[in-house]
Amino acid sequence: MTDYKRLTDKDWHKEKFYPKADNERIIRKRLWDLENKIEQGTLVELPCKVGDTLYYVNAFSPTPRIEENIVHTIEMFNARDGFNIRIWTQNGTFYANNMPNVFKTKGQAEQRLKELKND
Repeated sequence: MTDYKRLTDKDWHKEKFYPKADNERIIRKRLWDLENKIEQGTLVELPCKVGDTLYYVNAFSPTPRIEENIVHTIEMFNARDGFNIRIWTQNGTFYANNMPNVFKTKGQAEQRLKELKND
């Protein structure tokens, strides 16, 4: 997160601030919750969502190719260096901290495949 700056007061829940509209209070409360999670390190940004298609450049096959993988499960688990995210697809499992040949768009995968063929 670049240039993060807190927009709400940490003690907002102790204030006697009552906005005119309920929506304003709801928005402010949600922002306060999100900022607390960011600062506590408990807000995680996932690399994709269930149902997304990921494109894997299979460089280990006799003829390198692109394989389409639909995400069906995303799981977070403890690892030695903190946590990791495991992404399950119908063709395999990927780890979010180690996905050098996995891409969100087919164009990115095609570019990587071209690089591998040129090397």
